[in-house]
Amino acid sequence: MCLESDVNFIQVKGACVELRGEIFVSRTESQSEEEMNKKPNKAFYLNHIPVLALRAELLTFLDKGRMENSMVSRMKQALGRRAISNPQKTIERLNREELVRVIGKCPEIDRKKLVDLFEEYRYGTNPSFFIYLFKPEGVERKKAKDIQATLREKIADYNQSVPKKLPRVKKLEVEDLIVFQHQPKAEGETGDEKESKDGTMLEIIEGTYHFQKRVELIDDHENPISIYETVYGFFWINRDQGYVVIQAHDRSILHILDDAISEAAGLHMVSLTITKELKNALPFLLTGAVCCSSKLHDPNPGPDRFQQVSFTDDHLYDKDYNHWEQEYPEVSSARYKIKIKGIEKSRILTIGFDYGEMSLAGKLTASQFRDWALNRLSELIGKISDFAKEPSRYIKTRKFTTIRELSGYTAIQREVITNLLALLLDLKKKPGSGMLERSPLEIARDLRDLVHVQFRVVCRNEGCTLDGYLTCPICKGKFFHVLEDHGMWSLACANDREDNWSVLLPIETKCEQEHDLEISARDLEDWIEILPGRVLLDAISDVVRKYIPKVEFSGDVEYFMIHRHFMIYYEKPVKLSSLKSGTRTIIYKIQARDVINSIIAVGEGNQAILSAGQVAPPKRGKSRKQLSPSMPT
Repeated sequence: MCLESDVNFIQVKGACVELRGEIFVSRTESQSEEEMNKKPNKAFYLNHIPVLALRAELLTFLDKGRMENSMVSRMKQALGRRAISNPQKTIERLNREELVRVIGKCPEIDRKKLVDLFEEYRYGTNPSFFIYLFKPEGVERKKAKDIQATLREKIADYNQSVPKKLPRVKKLEVEDLIVFQHQPKAEGETGDEKESKDGTMLEIIEGTYHFQKRVELIDDHENPISIYETVYGFFWINRDQGYVVIQAHDRSILHILDDAISEAAGLHMVSLTITKELKNALPFLLTGAVCCSSKLHDPNPGPDRFQQVSFTDDHLYDKDYNHWEQEYPEVSSARYKIKIKGIEKSRILTIGFDYGEMSLAGKLTASQFRDWALNRLSELIGKISDFAKEPSRYIKTRKFTTIRELSGYTAIQREVITNLLALLLDLKKKPGSGMLERSPLEIARDLRDLVHVQFRVVCRNEGCTLDGYLTCPICKGKFFHVLEDHGMWSLACANDREDNWSVLLPIETKCEQEHDLEISARDLEDWIEILPGRVLLDAISDVVRKYIPKVEFSGDVEYFMIHRHFMIYYEKPVKLSSLKSGTRTIIYKIQARDVINSIIAVGEGNQAILSAGQVAPPKRGKSRKQLSPSMPT
């Protein structure tokens, strides 16, 4: 059964399917693999090229003298009209169905022309991408064909591992890689692009991919059916500046491409977190961009402090917003109105600072999007390079693992604490965030009772607004121990009880909106937040006071946390009661810590799913009492 909506729909053998720019319907259950492997026909491209591009192509015929009369005749036949007094206005008002009928009468618009138009708009509606970093020094410059060969091997291995019966995603394929040169251009104060002073040409490796994603629908008889739609995306590799960009519409596919690109190109990639300091230094946000929405987040708020605060206003910085931002350790996301060269109207740029994600609203041509994105990425990488010019090597050149103050900890804990302390000293000189050398899950596993570990969960379902913390199904607590045994990861509730809950990963559950959610160790790495306990803060303060010259650290007034692959340092915020009042900025969403005990919970409603999985073995023995954590106040 097809429901009426504001979006365009097409009928596919009884199934109603939405057309959304970069998402294309590929097959129903009754279609054969042979049919699926055929090259797309003209109808495929006509359904997915933007309407504005189809109109523009028809309008070119009106500029070709006698072709205008021929076009009017074709339009009469296709539209069933006796007369067309103004062909230009008529074309500008045609919908997709009418445009397709007119183009069907134009042999000049052949399949090759449609393919060219499709490629020009290949990045689709609202193009978005995730940014990964790696150290460009010492990277082997593999040829594109060698990268491509390894990439396809890894993806073939993944496709072999996909379950045969109605998997959520399947048939991931990568097209031939291409290499092109790009000269970065900086954005001036007026928003104009200016060529870089050194005129350096950078090599970009671009790959495109597609995969099939399952869609649950209802047929004409109200029976549930499943079809697969083909989703297209792209990725860029810049070995000169040390970044990889991946456009992804599914978290599991993002992880697969991340791993495959890392191995194929010989890179050690880590996803980017844009700190407040980095955000405030980016030229393209300082010149011409207008912040119209922002979400602030504190992973460890006190009793008098909101955990999340969202602001929406076209004049945020004129209404004391800057003071609120300074008092919060993180800006989770923000939206900006920006100008793009060659586009008359402003566009909305959305940045997810936690995950290094950027998204532009609307449709852009391939050249417009590519130029804008590559130039902004060059500015971003340039600022990151500036932040890394003064690394501290003081602790790593001394054997701090042997000092008496750390003798009460295990060898691996002493090593982790020493590495965290080295990074902390760097961040004290230039507050912000620093990249970890180890997996955050490994750090949580090794430090155990010295830290509080929580997971800020994001639902994979497109359009789901889920944003909350994982909780224990028994006590509803949100702190966990991370355990690992021979490569098998598990979670255990941090509360010390006889019936402690624990479970092996992956976990199959549902979000509050009943979307299926499979949580793997890889997901936990993206969601993890590690908060130091009182014992760890005191130990670091003691070591700094006794052994580090000209540096001070007090766990009473300073703090740090680990978010994904980054450590974030900040001085403890003041209470909200000390903030200036009178701001007229609209606060759309305020969630206190006690309220957001969890938007998502592996809870009683999902007991049947959890009990079907493997339960982790009970912990062997109790933790040392002197290492039991207490929340900093």
